[in-house]
Amino acid sequence: MACLSESTASAQRDINRRAAVVDSMRLVLLDGPGQRTPGESVNQFLAAVVNIRPKETPAAYDKRVKYYVSVALKSSTVLADLAIPPVGAHTETYSINAWKEIVKLQHYLPRSAKRLQVAMNTTIQTRVPLPAAPLISLINLELAAYQALRDARPALR
Repeated sequence: MACLSESTASAQRDINRRAAVVDSMRLVLLDGPGQRTPGESVNQFLAAVVNIRPKETPAAYDKRVKYYVSVALKSSTVLADLAIPPVGAHTETYSINAWKEIVKLQHYLPRSAKRLQVAMNTTIQTRVPLPAAPLISLINLELAAYQALRDARPALR
């Protein structure tokens, strides 16, 4: 059995901690009790979340949507400053592909989070319901980050 160095173990803990942040978001927003109905996709559910519900007051709508947006924005920084192993640090195809995906997502997550923040600010100022696209986009990117983090392995030294 190979013994992992302290730096490798520390890197693995960092990867696991980041994955746990996104998994918590998924559990709270998407898979918590009373959330999605069986067979309802994430996109369908999020599209419904941003709609004003019957008999919902504007204050209740704001509170509900702000909650979803705040949790999504908190998870959007999960890949920031994640150390990327050097090329050739892995021989496993799944890990190489995961790190390629993480590098790509490090580029897209901040942009998507910014679009959601702008959309939320516009919603607050204009009292127009939040468009679904920015929330759906960010959460789907975060779910992709979760999958990549699950497959990523630190560089073995």
